[in-house]
Amino acid sequence: MSFPRGLARISVPIAVALLSAEARAQEAPAPIDSSSAPTPPRSDNAPTGPQIGKTDRPGFGQDEGDAPREERVRFEGSLLGAIFDSSFRYGKSGRSNRFDPQAELSVPRWTTGARGAFAFKVFGFYGAGVNYISLTAEGPVRPAGEDVRMGIPARELPQSARASARVEFQQLAIDLRLWLVDNADFRAECYAGFGWVSYRLGIHPAAPFPLPQGGASMAISRSTEAFFTPVLGIVFVWNPTSRVGLYIDTILNYFSWSRPGSSAGLTRAGVRLRLAYGLEAVLGIFVVSGQVYDLRDAFGSRASGHEFKQSSWIGGGPELGLSSTF
Repeated sequence: MSFPRGLARISVPIAVALLSAEARAQEAPAPIDSSSAPTPPRSDNAPTGPQIGKTDRPGFGQDEGDAPREERVRFEGSLLGAIFDSSFRYGKSGRSNRFDPQAELSVPRWTTGARGAFAFKVFGFYGAGVNYISLTAEGPVRPAGEDVRMGIPARELPQSARASARVEFQQLAIDLRLWLVDNADFRAECYAGFGWVSYRLGIHPAAPFPLPQGGASMAISRSTEAFFTPVLGIVFVWNPTSRVGLYIDTILNYFSWSRPGSSAGLTRAGVRLRLAYGLEAVLGIFVVSGQVYDLRDAFGSRASGHEFKQSSWIGGGPELGLSSTF
């Protein structure tokens, strides 16, 4: 049987092409099944997500080789002594005067008190804290150095009248904190929050006695106070050795929304001696200063109905306490 000549010319190239394709298919490598390919081993230390606040070094107060801690808590308590000077005015214009309780009412310039603080850290770098300080001094019964008029309605203590007086100072700060550094050698914190300061003066005559204008002198106690926000502060601690550290802590209150013109500051500095794991002795000095003042007092000094509620203070001295961090 013979094929037409034209059909033979077409079939020969087609056969050659089919044979070439089959040969190339046999030479191509077989496809790899990805499901059966071995999976490289995964390290347990490989990060699995955002590492916010993570650290690979021990925190402040820990020993080298300790596991890092993201959450930290610190308690501090101190005894304070200070040389303290102040002035006070409380009452209406024309019926009150500004005076120095230490000079005019024999309040001791040496005051004693205490400080307490608490701070905690979460999420590695963020946290909050509370700082409180109190100073108190009370004098013996002595003749007044000048006439003292205070209160609304006004009460008077004539010059040379025998009386005792007591001064109480308090300062509180509640804040949110950012830990800039926290390792075995350094700790740095900055914070902002809410503050309150109070200055109270109490006068206690030795016995009620008649006044020239009528009536009798009686005990009186009044306080001036201011609220602040934001309170700004910073803490820095450095351990040059594993047993001794240096610290500085500053709190600034300049923005009073209750009595604009008021201010209050607290600065501490000294050394920290490590007694045991997580426990330190605090030996330092501190300085407090500020005033409760209203800018409206500058314009109402001649108005008969204007009320003054003013105080100012400055003082400082030694601090002795303990600090526990864990």
